[in-house]
Amino acid sequence: VIAYQLPVSSYITLKIYDLSGRLVATLADARQKSGYYTARWDGGKAASGVYFVRLKADRSSETGAFTSTRKLVLLH
Repeated sequence: VIAYQLPVSSYITLKIYDLSGRLVATLADARQKSGYYTARWDGGKAASGVYFVRLKADRSSETGAFTSTRKLVLLH
């Protein structure tokens, strides 16, 4: 489960990449209002290893964009 918070309404994408930079899953791709959210990734079909979770939030033109990348370790 991946938890995140949006301080303002934003168009967000939440994606998971493998070490090679290949897209593994898209967990969210929509406009969301400010608030707390969670997204669930079922990594049952993915190999154990290191992945990256990237959250991109394109806010209004006044506040710009935000990107955060975090490391995720999947163990079966």
